[in-house]
Amino acid sequence: MAGGWKNSRKAERRVRRGAWQPQARVRGKVSSVPVEQTDPGGLSPDAFERVVAVDLFCGAGGLTHGLERVGIDVTLGVDLDPRCAFPYTENNSATFLPASVSALTGAEIKEAFGDAPYRLLAGCAPCQPFSSYSQGRKPSEDERWNLLAEFGRLVVQSGANVVTMENVPKLVKEKVFDDFVALLVANGFRVKHQIVDCVRYGVPQTRRRLVLLASKLGEIDLVPPDDVSGMSVLEAIGHMPRLDAGGRDGVDRLHASALLSPINLARIRASVPGGTWRDWPSGSSPIATRGRPVRPIPGSTAV
Repeated sequence: MAGGWKNSRKAERRVRRGAWQPQARVRGKVSSVPVEQTDPGGLSPDAFERVVAVDLFCGAGGLTHGLERVGIDVTLGVDLDPRCAFPYTENNSATFLPASVSALTGAEIKEAFGDAPYRLLAGCAPCQPFSSYSQGRKPSEDERWNLLAEFGRLVVQSGANVVTMENVPKLVKEKVFDDFVALLVANGFRVKHQIVDCVRYGVPQTRRRLVLLASKLGEIDLVPPDDVSGMSVLEAIGHMPRLDAGGRDGVDRLHASALLSPINLARIRASVPGGTWRDWPSGSSPIATRGRPVRPIPGSTAV
């Protein structure tokens, strides 16, 4: 990749602000969240200063943001979608590189790691090929199938000594995942993976994810979940202004509601926890409405 990842910062800033300005970096420090308050493993702030991370398939930067909040220095985020550049760099201090992970080299990641003794490579490859929502197409027929293998290639080539990834639970049944784990073990990593119930970690969403950690530094394991009953969506966002369908908050432009059709509003009213589309009123199921006009549904006025 001509020019290396560092040159991307200049181009990125010019696009966003018309001119690039160098920004001071303080390795491993995030002033708004002191390390002492967020370190579950008992590491000293000095130890955290030696952890450097690269985030592959970084998207808008959610994982990068979490790593920075606990004091880890993320130097580089990589994603194929250039639209992620603005939210990624506005909310994080790392450089964003708009590139395909398949075209990335281990040397470029080594450059981002520098001389850090603790080198974390994170990679949450696109999960669509393995998702239960994918219908009528085998994962191996999807061009994104090999991205996990590309991640494994970069783990080996970059000299990373700690690895983390997450994906949909279905991936654990696929050969490509077995091959990924075998590659890590063959290269001296100790590997731990399990299906995590995100509710037990305070996520206000019914969500299960496959989480993997690997380390060349010794045994590694997931932090046990808090002994909590979980957070509801209402508890998480209930303080925000109520919106009608199609509405948008006058202050927070990201707080907006989709303009739903009457049939979809009726479907929402009829939905129950743990239910399916079979709970919806007669005539509103995806089978009943496919390819022909929808007949009126009682009570289908806007909420």
